[in-house]
Amino acid sequence: MKKITFTIITFFILSVGYGQQTKVEDLQKKKLELTNKIDKFKDSLKNINLEIENIKSKEILSKISDSAFVAYVRKNAFVKKSPSVLSDIIIQQKERKKVFVLDYSNGYVGACTEEICGYISEVWFEENELLKKFIEIKIQEAKNLRILKIEQELKIEKKELAKQENKYIKKYGKKVYKKLKEGFIWIGMTKEMAIISRGYPKDKNRSVGSWGTNEQWVYDNEYLYFENGYLESWQD
Repeated sequence: MKKITFTIITFFILSVGYGQQTKVEDLQKKKLELTNKIDKFKDSLKNINLEIENIKSKEILSKISDSAFVAYVRKNAFVKKSPSVLSDIIIQQKERKKVFVLDYSNGYVGACTEEICGYISEVWFEENELLKKFIEIKIQEAKNLRILKIEQELKIEKKELAKQENKYIKKYGKKVYKKLKEGFIWIGMTKEMAIISRGYPKDKNRSVGSWGTNEQWVYDNEYLYFENGYLESWQD
């Protein structure tokens, strides 16, 4: 009778524990879904702000285009093949010259004279309010593109890290993974666990014999010693 009662109680405890674990997993899933939605809203807001800036830029650029946007470069200005200090020189203007402005990159204005097109350093241009605004817009556009690129790269990196963390949590469990992330090490841990805890070593020294394979992992102020893939000892 006692044995039956104990079995029933044990089953009840396990059932309650399983039910609680399932509830926690459901809540974590909902939390992840909400986080993803928030990220999407943030991205949409950024895209709207970017679109507003683009509209403003287009308004100015349309005025520039409608008014036949021209500028003047001073005598002896160099026209280059590309927007770079090291770029080949196409021609050196022997006199003050009117040019049609087309582009801006890396301190150089893409422009055309009546004879030739190329890139001219902005320092050769006479003061021009439209040119100044044009350059400001192009610099801001390039900055926005760089920011978007960095954000996209970080987002991809974040997803990859989350994916990797989930893999380790499933493999080692939350408690063990937490200890590894906090930098703990212990005898018997695998090489993968050591990498999670300490990162990749600066150097490895490997020896093979009848006893098996030994490795010494070298860090800044620490040495880890592995025997047949498992941590045998370490030295500070």
